[in-house]
Amino acid sequence: MSNKKKIKGIKVKIVSGCIACGSCYAVEPRVFAAKTDMTSMVKKEYQEMVITDPELIEQVKLAAQACPAQVIKIEEVNVTDS
Repeated sequence: MSNKKKIKGIKVKIVSGCIACGSCYAVEPRVFAAKTDMTSMVKKEYQEMVITDPELIEQVKLAAQACPAQVIKIEEVNVTDS
C-alpha cells in the first residue's frame, strides 16, 4: 500500500498583454513583481514552480481575478506527496 497522497497545486504565468496596472503585485507581492517597464512578471522563484500552499494559491487566484487585462494564467496540477 502506498502512503503517498495527492496534493492540489498551481503553476502561474503572465502572458503578453499586461497593461502595467500593478494590481497583481498589490494583491500578492510574494509571487508578482514589476519589470523595468512596469509590466508585471512572476518572480523567478515561482516561475515553473508548483505552488502548493493553500493561502498562497488563494492569493494568486485573487490576483488573477483582479487583473483587468486577464493575462495571469493558472494551471492546476496534482502533486504526489511522499
